[in-house]
Amino acid sequence: EFPLDDLIKLNILITALEKLSAVVVVYTNIIHT
Repeated sequence: EFPLDDLIKLNILITALEKLSAVVVVYTNIIHT
């Protein structure tokens, strides 16, 4: 069972990764047009 702190950190990390991948997609779209 995870401590609450680790769950919060994991959640933040996942959110950051999702935002990062969205930025990468936008960036590659700009570059390839």
